[in-house]
Amino acid sequence: MEEQILQKYIFPRERELIFGSCDFHLERDNSNEEDSYSSSIPITLKELSESKKEPYLILFYFNKDKNILEEWENLGAELSGDEIKLDDSLDTENKNIPKVRFRCINLDYEKKLHATFKNIKISSPYYWAKYFSNEQRYFILFYLNTFPVEFFNDVITEKRVREKYYNDKVDNYYGKFLLTNSVDGRKYLEEQKEKKFKAFDSLKLKGKYFKALQDNKPFAGVVKGRYYKIIETSTNDFKLFEL
Repeated sequence: MEEQILQKYIFPRERELIFGSCDFHLERDNSNEEDSYSSSIPITLKELSESKKEPYLILFYFNKDKNILEEWENLGAELSGDEIKLDDSLDTENKNIPKVRFRCINLDYEKKLHATFKNIKISSPYYWAKYFSNEQRYFILFYLNTFPVEFFNDVITEKRVREKYYNDKVDNYYGKFLLTNSVDGRKYLEEQKEKKFKAFDSLKLKGKYFKALQDNKPFAGVVKGRYYKIIETSTNDFKLFEL
């Protein structure tokens, strides 16, 4: 009976690629007092082992995404033997950089996790990862230290993954998310942030609304005469919001 039920769902050939709802913190189910999932933040990974703190690219897919799942398996296999490089000038404390691991989870099968993503509260720090689609479209999240940090809703190619997670520049996943844990890394990021803030301070823009005086100044896409606000969304990362 169980085998017949499982045949309804699409899973990867390699079982080590599979994550389940038990690997995540879920939304508490108030309708069933026996379901005491966790008081931790929903959609974050449980710290069941040290390996959960390592970097993961996780594909959240549905039964109809068989082709996407096969592409994901192949991509993970192609990159499984690569090591992540790090420019020594950026960090002299850490030499062994964990490579990004590929995992996937079937949301048709893991219905509680699917419901958790659909019901993320606006007060959650990960509201940006809320699943709004009624079309059951796959998506990808990058997890680091058990927390989701980036969202993708398109296909990640081998070229894109190599450039973003396996290069030796500061914009790889280590340079962007982990350098803050080292002295050299914090110093480097503070220097870069200070350079950006100089441009903001000259126009008194930091944390305030401003009226653009020229097109594409101080950011590409700015339209003269419109009002904007600059917000730091994460370390050394800024976004522009139109009023």
